Amino acid sequence: EEPSEVPEVLPLISGLTPVISGAAPAADTVRILTIKPPRYIFYSLSGFLCDIVQLFIDLTVHFALSVDDPSTCWAIGFGMSIVVRHSS
Repeated sequence: EEPSEVPEVLPLISGLTPVISGAAPAADTVRILTIKPPRYIFYSLSGFLCDIVQLFIDLTVHFALSVDDPSTCWAIGFGMSIVVRHSS
């Protein structure tokens, strides 16, 4: 009786180690089921995550600093989120 062959298991996501260590951008190293997604996907995901961060900054500015004007709150929040946006 021949031993049964074990099917090869494809990793769902690979190439995250250089991204986490900061050595390479995700668009250059990440593969999903061995397929390299288009760079635009990473820009969209990054922008979405930065918007979520800015939302929490805006809420913090509104409640902690009692800023009631929406434009002022947005301007302060956007200014504070620039570091996150440039590092994403």
